[in-house]
Amino acid sequence: MIRERMSVHPCGKKDLLDLFGDYRRLSRRLAKLAKRGKLRCVGTAQLKEDGGRPENVYFIGQVRTDWLDHELRITRVVRAAGWPDMLRLYDVPKVKGVYDGKEVDVRPDGQFAEMGRLLEMDCGTEPQVEIEKKAVVLGATGKAIMWVTLSEARMKKLKAWTEAAPLSLFALYQDLLDKPGGEVWTDHAGSKVATKL
Repeated sequence: MIRERMSVHPCGKKDLLDLFGDYRRLSRRLAKLAKRGKLRCVGTAQLKEDGGRPENVYFIGQVRTDWLDHELRITRVVRAAGWPDMLRLYDVPKVKGVYDGKEVDVRPDGQFAEMGRLLEMDCGTEPQVEIEKKAVVLGATGKAIMWVTLSEARMKKLKAWTEAAPLSLFALYQDLLDKPGGEVWTDHAGSKVATKL
């Protein structure tokens, strides 16, 4: 079970604890799997919402080290939602489209198996032009795009920048962790929507 989860999701120990019950057993299991080459520690993430404490991230595949915080946040959202089936990282197919008169490829952060919804985790680092490009290309697929961000101010900007994708829903990262099944999603107009990932 641990390898199945980590074949899709880069995980910290918190994200695997439900499989083992305690940190000691989990740590031994991770060490054995790493020694056998079945997984590896791909780096260390340091999330502010976890008190800024460094945390090792384990994964079967490869993750760029500058993406670790971003990818671990996605894992936390998916964990809070009950681990729905999805594609992540390089398993998500690129979407071809046209933006600003040029052909471009955009790879969403995730794609859920149920209804094919797309997931975008925004940590506030991408410039407006990149967000607009994603909105145009991904919006043309006709699939719902679930935008998760860290602050109200950034969500306001995302709503303005993604008008080309009318099937977009927006939520705050911490709200998804605190009440994953609640009315935390809003549309462009600000109407609350209760939906699950």
